[in-house]
Amino acid sequence: MIYFDHAASTPLHPLVYASLKESLLNDFANPSAPHALGRALAKRIDNARLQLLQSLKADSKQYMVIFTASATESNNLLIHSATNSSCIYSNADHPSMVVPASKTKKGGESHSVHHLLTHVNNTSGLILPIEEISAKLKQDNPSCFIHVDAAQSFKKFPISLTSGTIDSLTLSAHKCGGPKGVAALIIKQNQKQKLLPLFFGGDHEGGLRPSTLNTPLILAWEKIFSLALPDVSPIASINQFLREKLSEKKMHFHFPFSPENHSPYILLLATPKIPSDIIVRHLEQKEIYLSSAAACSSKIRGNNPTFHALGIEEKLHKHILRLSFSAATTNSEAEEFAQTLIAIVEELSRLRL
Repeated sequence: MIYFDHAASTPLHPLVYASLKESLLNDFANPSAPHALGRALAKRIDNARLQLLQSLKADSKQYMVIFTASATESNNLLIHSATNSSCIYSNADHPSMVVPASKTKKGGESHSVHHLLTHVNNTSGLILPIEEISAKLKQDNPSCFIHVDAAQSFKKFPISLTSGTIDSLTLSAHKCGGPKGVAALIIKQNQKQKLLPLFFGGDHEGGLRPSTLNTPLILAWEKIFSLALPDVSPIASINQFLREKLSEKKMHFHFPFSPENHSPYILLLATPKIPSDIIVRHLEQKEIYLSSAAACSSKIRGNNPTFHALGIEEKLHKHILRLSFSAATTNSEAEEFAQTLIAIVEELSRLRL
């Protein structure tokens, strides 16, 4: 099997799996319970918060961690609280940013401004220099609020909250070897009063996210926090190899974006002659798995608003493949994939003649 869909979800890291298995059996108490078992788990969860902040070079006196069930929930919790603000965002961003932001107030100098930034775009792989941008935005407008979606960059690229110019940050466990069902919203302590809960019925997470904390998922994800960032050089080499190998077939493949300022973990590829959904089905038969779009927008047919916002010609929207890799991706997988893809596309092209 070859899995090139890591931007959608990643396999569990071995340390995460071992911790999750143990915690599911033993950490069954409610961390909000007043007895010793509950208090012990609450203490371990608070330690996980500190470990997470340390991995982001964030001061625990300045920032706090709210555990959620997904990056989508984290983004919605933050943006839902900006209903009466002007949100500045890009339609190329993840739907969990675009859709709620589109419902906020448009324009108006008398209203507060929220800038929504995606560190690494989940479709194109574009990397934004978030620290540089946030510093410039704060210089121009010190009262603006800056939120960053770092779901695709956490534990792949350096992230630092040392400067304090970023007000909040979204992270996702299953994008970096952790389990599905747990994520986080990091927010400045002095900004938490601006948050409005999405639902009600408990005082968990300071009343901002009522729900019993999923202790095993949080403690399993914690195993990732202290791991060193992987060397991106091997992934960059694989990305470049595929670009060069497939570029030899100029009539069959097209790359909408150059590698500069883009994550080597993501490679967007267009197949102008054959619809991407057909290619995906044929690759499945060879046990090769990738996406024809980002997983959260995979049901879109025809004109894709994300592709449009990225500047991809509409005639190519049904012909886009997204390859996404991990630090475990190998050269042999890349070579086998390239040979298989070329053979499939050439065969389908002959059948269409």
